Amino acid sequence: MSRLTHAAPAVRPALKARALLSGAPGSGKTRSGLIVMTTLLADQPGAKMLVIDTEKESALTYADDFTFDHLRWAAPFDPRELGRTMIEAGQTYDAIMVDSTSHFWRGEGGVLDIAGGRYTGWADARPAHTDMVEGILGCDAHVVLCVRAKVAHEQVQEGGKWVVKKLGMQSITDDDLEYEINVAVSLDMDHSMTISKSRATEVPVGRTFTAGHAEDFATLYRDWLAGGEPPAPKDVVEDLTARLAALPESERKAAKQEFMAQLGRPDQLSESKVPAAEVLVASWEAKAAAGAVQS
Repeated sequence: MSRLTHAAPAVRPALKARALLSGAPGSGKTRSGLIVMTTLLADQPGAKMLVIDTEKESALTYADDFTFDHLRWAAPFDPRELGRTMIEAGQTYDAIMVDSTSHFWRGEGGVLDIAGGRYTGWADARPAHTDMVEGILGCDAHVVLCVRAKVAHEQVQEGGKWVVKKLGMQSITDDDLEYEINVAVSLDMDHSMTISKSRATEVPVGRTFTAGHAEDFATLYRDWLAGGEPPAPKDVVEDLTARLAALPESERKAAKQEFMAQLGRPDQLSESKVPAAEVLVASWEAKAAAGAVQS
């Protein structure tokens, strides 16, 4: 069967936040991240926030101003464990912040540590990083990732004098991580926020929110996220996922591959695709039942 038979009109689904906040120490990443999460959940009474804190409990500094659960994470910073934790936490929390994701890149037990400075080490390090990213993307909650950044400078001559100029910020994380999120924000030492990457039309690349306006950014971002087609009900997604998992091993992998090819990830299923998903899963259940009868 041609893959083109699965083509359909494109409809943007409602999305969960996948935001990356990058800045040097003191730029306001933690507080800005808490403001963003609080604003994203402003219309959800009783919603719960979690901060995964690798920064020696620095997030607790803001416990008087924000309501959140706190998870202290000391070394080792295993990226695979973070991926599993994100999936698990997404079942309980509505928004999760990792502060900072940089530790899972270059900290003890992180991706670079797994690679061990050896080219062959990436055979283990790259899959570990992929597991972390898959956990972040598969998390059923808004996700805010804080990453450390170092300031790059160069010395240039102006008017006969040598001066030091700031080139920009270099995030301490894998370069590909920014491709996986829908908004990336750079924070300066004056706490201003500049959009450096965006799929959200409401917060385009280059737009700057000055100090004190993190809530304005988050409000625009929240409205864009919610503006797409509603997601499939959670109980429907859980039922479809359980039915796929219950298929015989000989059928299960192929069924999941077809589901992904036609409809995408089950956790990102939109409401309009539920009937097609039901038909697909039912067809595999019928195939499995027929095979059981023949055997």
